[in-house]
Amino acid sequence: ALMARVLKVTRAGYYVWRSRRGVRQERNGRRFSFDMSVVWFFNQYDQTHGAPRLTAVLARNGIHVDKKTVAASLRRQGLRAVSSRMFRHPRSKDVKECVYEDSCNRQWDKGSLDKVWITDFTYLRSGQGWVYLVAVRDAHTKRVIGYAMGVSQVTGLVRQALNMAYACRGRKPAGLVLHADRGCQFTSRELGEYAKKAGLTLSMGRTGV
Repeated sequence: ALMARVLKVTRAGYYVWRSRRGVRQERNGRRFSFDMSVVWFFNQYDQTHGAPRLTAVLARNGIHVDKKTVAASLRRQGLRAVSSRMFRHPRSKDVKECVYEDSCNRQWDKGSLDKVWITDFTYLRSGQGWVYLVAVRDAHTKRVIGYAMGVSQVTGLVRQALNMAYACRGRKPAGLVLHADRGCQFTSRELGEYAKKAGLTLSMGRTGV
């Protein structure tokens, strides 16, 4: 009632406006999550897949949309497929500190939310050069729930992405497994300490998760 008076609208009109605003926010959140999934798979295939092949890849991973929806996402993000690989991941000279047991054995989906999260680095072309993206996906839905971007592959980006994922969920799920590859960002002592404080169990597979 107070907000309705302040805005000089009827109470009914105010509640309609607030309801529509909530719907828009939810829709934008879904679009953002979908766009992050498109970026993830676009780079997993070395930026060689356009909308038709990405649509098939998404479907195999439980995200069922049509080709036009994928094409629109690619346009929004300025992504275009290339004919051959134009970028190579730099090899890190850092010594791996902690390699954890693979507790998933490629069986990541445990049948419900927040049992296993998967994280990995990928990359994007930008006007200033290459930008790294680390994303966190729920293994059950395949949806991106947290991400961070930077100009270098550092463990701090992993922490930022996990913090966003926790904020998305509104809690730190108990018994959660975080699965990654054996990149130095994931084997670092820094991430090990973060995981211990957060109650995360780290799981590691071969390169590429």
